[in-house]
Amino acid sequence: MLNGVNQCSGAGTPDASECVPANINNCTSNTDCGGFAGTSVEACSGGGSGTPGLGQCNCTATTNCGTGMTCVAGRCTGCSTNSQCTDKAYPATCGGSVGAVNGQCCNPINPPSNLAVNTSSCGLNSKLFPQACLQTPMSDQEKALEFMFFDLTACVTPDTGMAGPPPIKLSPQTFPLDFVANCPTDAGQPMGTRPKWREFDFTASFPSPVNGSSISFAAQTGPIGGDAGAFLPATPLALGTTPTNLALTDRVPLDTSPGGSGKFTTATPPLVSQDALRIWVTMTPTADQLSSPTLVSWQVVYDCPPAE
Repeated sequence: MLNGVNQCSGAGTPDASECVPANINNCTSNTDCGGFAGTSVEACSGGGSGTPGLGQCNCTATTNCGTGMTCVAGRCTGCSTNSQCTDKAYPATCGGSVGAVNGQCCNPINPPSNLAVNTSSCGLNSKLFPQACLQTPMSDQEKALEFMFFDLTACVTPDTGMAGPPPIKLSPQTFPLDFVANCPTDAGQPMGTRPKWREFDFTASFPSPVNGSSISFAAQTGPIGGDAGAFLPATPLALGTTPTNLALTDRVPLDTSPGGSGKFTTATPPLVSQDALRIWVTMTPTADQLSSPTLVSWQVVYDCPPAE
């Protein structure tokens, strides 16, 4: 130790042959510099008796330097093994070392002044990702920051209960309501009676706001027990849509013949009531597909006039 700085012990000691002097700029005599024990050592230039201050260890030949070192511009430098290089990001590598030829440390962080440094891309490059990332366990602060990044993308739910299921997305649905008339076959009439479907009545409720939701109605009539092809018209006759052109509680006139404004009567061609009536109901949810209107109640009104 000299002036608080660790010193290389010199050529006369057992460790001198491997000495990489920390006091490369702090020597007072040649014995403070490294080299091969029993052969030659670096010279302390600028120090020694009669010279104020400390000197600097210089070499004139590679033989003045320790194992793996090369004398370059008066400094012992170079590497022969990876262990002579240091790198905090990745284990540094000693590149270009072949036999007695010394190499250079690839991109070390804060390289020792006695080692040659290759700043080009060789071996593992600590200036590039991911080599530049510290290959050590994360600190507590880094762990907390990583948790916050992942937590930002998580589905945050209260800690006091179980997470609920995702909302159900609704889509428009159409279904039939079937009605059958029960008219007497005689009732004192020579040709008996036949039904006339006079009106369809309903009550509906809607989400608030309505937000695009609706209920549409259409109708067909046909024989009892008939298949789909037996009902007329082939394309169901539109009766209206609530709340667009029908009220929430409304009655839709159907067969008002003779005359009148019923949907059956004003159709082209006019639709003649048969024994069965089928009302098609289409329920359309809100624009966000989260709420649906409700058909609260419905009924049909018919009578049985004499058959013509």
